Formats: sequence, C-alpha cells, structure tokens
Amino acid sequence: MNGVTIPNQYNQDAEIIKDIKRADVAWLYTADGRWVKAEEIYVSDLSPEVYGILKPKSQAYESLGFKKPRSVIVNEVETRFTATFSERDRALLFEEEFKRRYGIPPPQTLPTTTSKPAVTAAPQDKPPSFPRSDVRNWERLANHVAEGFLSAQPVRMEKRTRSVRVSWDETAIHAYLESNYRTREHAFCQLCHTVTPFPSAIQLEANPKRELPQMNLNLCPTCAARFRALRQGKSPAYVDLMRRLGELTKAGILESSIVKIPCGDGELWFTQTHLAEIRLLLAAQQALDSE
Repeated sequence: MNGVTIPNQYNQDAEIIKDIKRADVAWLYTADGRWVKAEEIYVSDLSPEVYGILKPKSQAYESLGFKKPRSVIVNEVETRFTATFSERDRALLFEEEFKRRYGIPPPQTLPTTTSKPAVTAAPQDKPPSFPRSDVRNWERLANHVAEGFLSAQPVRMEKRTRSVRVSWDETAIHAYLESNYRTREHAFCQLCHTVTPFPSAIQLEANPKRELPQMNLNLCPTCAARFRALRQGKSPAYVDLMRRLGELTKAGILESSIVKIPCGDGELWFTQTHLAEIRLLLAAQQALDSE
C-alpha cells in the first residue's frame, strides 16, 4: 500500500499458536485418553480417532512445542555438526575425544592427509534391515524380568471428569522400544516392518494390570490404529495373538533372530529379547493370578 511492501516473515509463529502457548492449558487429546499440553507428548501420541493420520513432518509441530524423539534431536545435532566442521576437523575432534574418554587412540582414525582417496565403485543402496536383539543368556534375562515384574507399579486410574490413567511412564516405554526397534538411523514398525519417523508406543494387553514397558508395541500411526481396533474389540485375531504369545516356548523364541507372530492379516515382528520378556511376563502374571 502506498508503494510500500512488507516482506514475508518466515519461521514466524501464527497468532493462534502464540495464543495457545500463552494460555498454557491442556488442549490436546492422546490415544490413551488424556488431555495434555503439546510439550508433554510426542506427535505420535495424539489420538488418531480425533486427529486422523498426521503427516510425519510439519513446521507446526515444532512451533507448537511437541516433544522430539531422541533420534530427531540426534539427527539435528549431527546436521549442525556436519555443516559447521569439515571432514578433516570432524576426524580430529573424534580422535581427541576418543583419547580423552578412553586414554588410547581410536582403533581406526580417519585420514588427515590431503591425498585423494582411491576411487571405488559406489555401493548400491540397500533397504534398511529390521533391528535385532538376540537373547544372550536366558536365565539372566528371566531373573531380570522377574525383578521388573515384582517391582512394577500397578496400573492406577483416578476419577476426574472420567477415568484417567496416571501411572503411564511414557519416557521409559519409548526408551525400551527404541532399544529394540531403532537402528542408528531408523525406527521400525513391528506390524508393517517398514521405517517410521514417528513410532507410537501401543499397549499389547487390552486390560493391563501392571506398568511394564515390555508389554508395548512399536508401531507406525497407521498400524497403531489397526491394532487398537483389534485390541479394543477383542477380535478373534487379537484373541489368537494373545493365545500364541502365551503358548510360546523358549526354543521357539530362540529359533530365529526375528520372531514372526501372525496378527490379523499381517505379522508382528519381534526381536528375541522383546518377545522373551513378553513371554516371561505373561507367565509371571498367569502364575500370580492362579494363586
């Protein structure tokens, strides 16, 4: 107007987002039935029944202040580090940090000379492989699981405007699932077996009695909605899944690094460690219930 133009402002929060932040109220509804603030949850924790299937990435998520998965934070730090330092400087920093921590030079240091590397054929891109976590000592794992089972706090509900689960330890659950289903670069969905940027932690049992991180699945948003539908209705497919999990043997679990269990029209893939802990926990609960 009057010949004066106003430049576009990039990376500026909209007024409605500023108003939401100033209000400081719990306004988002999660898949497990809680009203929360954005900074208390990951985007993947939002209820798909209310918000639908969300885009894996959006500037709005950062503007609203959602929690970031550790993998995203690591990638951001790595990107800034790579952009700031040259390859030679990164090699030098790595070598010095290794010496500082362990008191010895790294077993293989990056070359610091300016000579040109030998030309080799570019490797063909391979699809990322599903993670593995093999059981190294069954008895030790069983003792660890028993200790965790006995010390786990019971699931607690409080009457507010409705019954709200207050014993859910989101951080511990995400950390456990990441240890089994995340490689350095990727997180994997157990049901569709593909890489997912925003995995959801979905409880395995329809009516859990104890808060146990192992009794959760690592699923992409689409598969999370599919599994909730199976579990909530206690469909024949879900009943069959729980029966199969309850009948697993030690030999059956240790037979393969990736154990595949039928689930509806698909398969749930488990690492050895995760499935072994699920089986041991189910046995412990069954023994407790029979007393």
